[in-house]
Amino acid sequence: MARYIPGVTPDRRRQEKPDLAGQLLSWLGLGSWLLFFLILIMGNKARPEIHTSLESRYNIITRNGWDLNTAKVIFYLMIVGLLLSITGLSLRRIRSRRRTDSQFYSILLMGVISILGILYYLFVL
Repeated sequence: MARYIPGVTPDRRRQEKPDLAGQLLSWLGLGSWLLFFLILIMGNKARPEIHTSLESRYNIITRNGWDLNTAKVIFYLMIVGLLLSITGLSLRRIRSRRRTDSQFYSILLMGVISILGILYYLFVL
């Protein structure tokens, strides 16, 4: 067996392909961002409609408040996003042992966004 030289020879003690936990973390990150974009699309449908001069001219009625049924669905999706984030962060905590392991900041960011969305729903809507 050849002698290991840092930065020159490959470290044979490390796995070359990611393990199951690493792949699961990547899929959790991807899933959480897909969920976030779904929440953005639904939030656009649930927000109050903008009243313009055309609506005034033709006496078209617009919704002044939030669509609470859609907002409730968004609230539940935020809870799912928070659970995905907690699962990913706990899995990362168990898995990462080295300084070079990836940090998965996107999962942490999704958790913060989910907490802010849940608080918005509970205290503002």
